[in-house]
Amino acid sequence: MAPAISTVAAIGLALGIRHAFEPDHLAVVSTLATRQASPLAAARLGLVWAAGHTASLGVVVLAVILTGVRLPAALWPVADLLVGALLVVLGGSVLYRYGRGAWHLHAHAHGPEQSSHLHLHSHSAGSAHEHRHPRGDVRRSLAFGLLHGLAGSAAILVLLVAAAPTRGMQVAYFLAFGVGTGVGMLSVSLTLAGLVRAASRQGVRWARALHLGAAAASVVAGGALAATTVQQLLVR
Repeated sequence: MAPAISTVAAIGLALGIRHAFEPDHLAVVSTLATRQASPLAAARLGLVWAAGHTASLGVVVLAVILTGVRLPAALWPVADLLVGALLVVLGGSVLYRYGRGAWHLHAHAHGPEQSSHLHLHSHSAGSAHEHRHPRGDVRRSLAFGLLHGLAGSAAILVLLVAAAPTRGMQVAYFLAFGVGTGVGMLSVSLTLAGLVRAASRQGVRWARALHLGAAAASVVAGGALAATTVQQLLVR
């Protein structure tokens, strides 16, 4: 007996939430979210990542649903290697900039009636603390989401979608998976932002430690992913 669409959707939702907590996903979002000025900004990054992830994966899933085409197996390891390399670059750039003094983390407010918040910026052009909050992290989060849609266990999702007995179930499974991924990433981003804000109340050095720790974790996760992928390729 074929499962009901609601059952398929529930499985997709659960797997989507779990998918968001994979180490390489956590490494990207934690590195970016821990430098945001507010939980809202961190939440936006998580949702943008999930949107990019669902969009790129959706193209593949749509091709599977409509044509039954299968992407070459060699594509997935290449995507994994690229994700691993970018994780190392992302975390390494943070550690490098801190190391040479190009970045500085401090708490400030934009007005006498506004609450204080953390801000990470460069003092390479001067020592003034009057500056804008750059939005480059949103673009980075979107780019990583798009790339992650073609890496890791995304290949398993494509196989599961293809195995669903009807197109309605295939669509339901994928959409629920996308929603679950968004919920998971939103939870991660808000949790990290909350931790940084709580740490900042104990002093900026604690928030800085979280940010540097997230960057170091990104380097470790990226290196491990790349090494594991290379080892698998050599075994074949």
